[in-house]
Amino acid sequence: MANRQAPGRRQQKAERESFPVLLVILIAIAFALLLYIVWPKGEKAPDADNTQITEQEPEETPAEEELPPAEEELPVEEELPVEEELPVEEELPVEEELPVEEEPDVLIEDQPQPEEIPEEEPEAVLPPADLTLGEQIAELALEQVGKSYSYGTAGPDSFDVSGLLYYCYGQLDVDCPRPVSEQAVYGTEIGRNDLLPGDALFFYNEDPEQIGFAGIYIGEGKFVAARNEEKPVGELDLEGNYFSQRFVCARRYWD
Repeated sequence: MANRQAPGRRQQKAERESFPVLLVILIAIAFALLLYIVWPKGEKAPDADNTQITEQEPEETPAEEELPPAEEELPVEEELPVEEELPVEEELPVEEELPVEEEPDVLIEDQPQPEEIPEEEPEAVLPPADLTLGEQIAELALEQVGKSYSYGTAGPDSFDVSGLLYYCYGQLDVDCPRPVSEQAVYGTEIGRNDLLPGDALFFYNEDPEQIGFAGIYIGEGKFVAARNEEKPVGELDLEGNYFSQRFVCARRYWD
């Protein structure tokens, strides 16, 4: 019985051993059919043994378009040196302006007047001889009212401040300096309450130590003076606030 089973085992063993071979054959047949179906007609399938690998030539790329020549660079202008900024001066605070006291239309003479006298002068009309010398001076001063102001002149058609005094006293042969600063110290000082027609009056402008204006007293609190280029010679009020506050002194040039 053992001998009967031996051939069957051999057969099974042979079948098992032949199965891989058959499987390889079937796979080869299937692969051949697949190549036949897939491979294009008229072309020979490549031989695995004789196949040569050819290097694929690189595709020619179009040459880059040449750019136009670069524009010639313009010469750079030489930079001018920058001027050094000067330091800005610090602004000083503006002082508050004080209210200005209204002043009459007069011209204040702070500078010495020229001593030149016109060489030829027409004879002035003198006041009546029956008047006192001071009254004659006052009358002569009144005759100049309305004449124009002109700096540096002493009559007979125009006057400056000290020139009016110089002219009126000179016409009556009374000595009188030309500059207003000298007129204010010449002759005899007279108190304000003792004024007579013909006395010379002096005033200051801003500085009480400096004489800047003058006139001839004509009585009743009035005096005559040369004012400025816009106002002619005229009568002014000694008792007004402006001149009353700035009155310095009065001088008499005759005995």
